[in-house]
Amino acid sequence: MEPAYEVEPSEGGTLEIPTLRMFDRVAGIVVILAGGVVFVSMALGEPSSAHALGYFGGAGCLWWAIYYASLPGIKVALDPTGIEFADLSWSAFLRFPRYRVAWHDVVEVGSRRVSTKYGSYIEAQVKAKISPDATRQFSVTSKDPGYDTFLTMLKEHVDASAIEVKGMGIEPVVIPKVTVPTRLQLLFVLFTLASSVIMLAFFAYFFRR
Repeated sequence: MEPAYEVEPSEGGTLEIPTLRMFDRVAGIVVILAGGVVFVSMALGEPSSAHALGYFGGAGCLWWAIYYASLPGIKVALDPTGIEFADLSWSAFLRFPRYRVAWHDVVEVGSRRVSTKYGSYIEAQVKAKISPDATRQFSVTSKDPGYDTFLTMLKEHVDASAIEVKGMGIEPVVIPKVTVPTRLQLLFVLFTLASSVIMLAFFAYFFRR
């Protein structure tokens, strides 16, 4: 097989699955930066050596915000000829190489149920060869837009009898999802932001005493 190659994000994919919804990306960046501002304010107002903790917290928040902002817009794009995906293995270093593979390069698929305090969802994982001796893996969850279409395309283009199938396979599974209206999402984010700022301000006041 020809080695896979790093590519720029495709513009005309039949199905494109985003890494994060825009609302989640913006809300996450705002909350994280607010926390960083409080940490730095705490450091500037603390004359003792403990102010280094504030700078450390501020730097951590800055890195986290940059991470959210740097995540690729599209993590998986599928079309009749193959799959293009972002490799998130090195995301901690803000590196997100993209690869394109043919459908016959897929060597393993599987799904697993993930439980949270808000409900359950399914994570589908796909492993594909990017070269004769190297593979990369990506995942799509039932919370992602286009999940059902993603599974349908996998079933149409991948011969499950010729690859390794793990867990729940790639059959669509109906699971009750927690759907939160946009207005409630916004109120939740605002509440989280306000709570974070109040708590950090309290700690800043405490350390300044």
